[in-house]
Amino acid sequence: MDKWKKLIIDFHLEEHPDDNPESPQSLHFGAPATDAQISAFESEIGFRLPEEFHDLYRSCNGFGRKDDDEVIWFCAPLEEIPSLSEDVRKWFKETHPEMAAQFVAFIDWESGDYTGYLFDEEGKVLEGIFDFVYEGYDYDRKQDPDEFLIPTFPTIKDLLEMS
Repeated sequence: MDKWKKLIIDFHLEEHPDDNPESPQSLHFGAPATDAQISAFESEIGFRLPEEFHDLYRSCNGFGRKDDDEVIWFCAPLEEIPSLSEDVRKWFKETHPEMAAQFVAFIDWESGDYTGYLFDEEGKVLEGIFDFVYEGYDYDRKQDPDEFLIPTFPTIKDLLEMS
């Protein structure tokens, strides 16, 4: 088992302790993404993502929990990230359009909060991963974005090990 799948299973079992630790039945892994798929995705969104993101997606193109025949994605597959990011950006693009255009969400907490990368004006990824916290957003142009786009973990690995 690769390092990512082990981290994901441990993370999943923390949230779903009744699942089978040997083979979690409700956990679903997307098929590994190829370098070509990742590159095409980056061309589509206009940003180069960190190597850690590439490494994770080469292991699995998203993961989530199965609910009957549906997968509720926690970490979205590449093909769903653009629409997920746009859904998040709608919250704050009227008041903070530059910041909204520079946020790429790939984790959906199912609570109205999302995690992703934030890029600077030149398209360089800022250090760490950020949470969009909808409860912190006031629909006010004067609001400091640090109140609703919050750096949370240095890496995806750190997020998965948070338990």
